[in-house]
Amino acid sequence: MPPLKPPRIYWDSCVFLSYFGNEYPERRVNIQALLDEVEASKGSFKIITSVLAKVEVAYIAEEKTAPEEYPNMEAEFDKLWSNIHLVELAEVHDDIVMQARTLTRTAFLKGWRRLRANDAIHLATAMWMTKHVEMIAFHTYNTRDYEQLKEIVPFRIEEPRPAQFQLFPC
Repeated sequence: MPPLKPPRIYWDSCVFLSYFGNEYPERRVNIQALLDEVEASKGSFKIITSVLAKVEVAYIAEEKTAPEEYPNMEAEFDKLWSNIHLVELAEVHDDIVMQARTLTRTAFLKGWRRLRANDAIHLATAMWMTKHVEMIAFHTYNTRDYEQLKEIVPFRIEEPRPAQFQLFPC
């Protein structure tokens, strides 16, 4: 059975944190442009992430020093999570957990950079999704964390950039 359409781009939690925070304004501009492209595509492609991102995106860096200036961040997070036209959330289940364990062991046995559990779950979720959808790329700002794993995943691992989907035929 061929993968379901539309194709997906997987977002690591750090992409959402960069979007909501003010720490890296140039990132936010790129991320907003990509979100606008997803919305304008009217379903030609989507963003997907693990429900784990809902935990990892609990607060933005600026809240650590000035929480009173960001009283509605949870509402902002939930607004994006609930927009099924932009972001699709994948549940964590045993197949994903077992794949994450395999990735963690592979990284360990090959002497690669230590793969953290949450990163392994994100990558395993994207890998599991390739059984069901076309996965264009895995977007993260922590490319160094995934550097060696690029050789064993069936998609690109890269920083998010607008106009990504135009690189692929419909």
